[in-house]
Amino acid sequence: MRAFISNILPIGKKVSGDEFDKEIPALIGRAKNHVMWSTALYPTFFNSAKVKENIHNAVDRGVYFKILIGPPGRPLNKIPWLYELKKERSNVEVRKTTQRIRHVVYVDGKHVRIEDPHPDREKGEWNVIIYNTCIARSGERDFNSVWDTAEEVDNNESDPV
Repeated sequence: MRAFISNILPIGKKVSGDEFDKEIPALIGRAKNHVMWSTALYPTFFNSAKVKENIHNAVDRGVYFKILIGPPGRPLNKIPWLYELKKERSNVEVRKTTQRIRHVVYVDGKHVRIEDPHPDREKGEWNVIIYNTCIARSGERDFNSVWDTAEEVDNNESDPV
């Protein structure tokens, strides 16, 4: 019964914008199968050593990444290591959309990170990390509906979304 309840009731925590620099890499570190990530591609965050390390380690473990860049997305050339990883590895895809998207990370249909809505070009003040399969799978379906209409980023584009 407890397993049933834990799959229905959201279990998670709220973290500050400052803490998410540690929490997101830890969430990526849990990935076993896939990560779906919608983002504006904030270079300061993506170029941090911990984020790079956790993404590289996950990709090396065979985790499949779908990274969806939404407005006001930064150019992929601001995160050169990610562009190189996308070119070199078949389990990393990057697409862009002109649709407004919430900044979310879905991991293995089990874990979710949701960032508070915030002004463009600013860091969010808080994030919610949720460990719940129902919420994660529902969110992944929404993510895929946008992903399916998004345009592939096939070069080191210097223009933002």
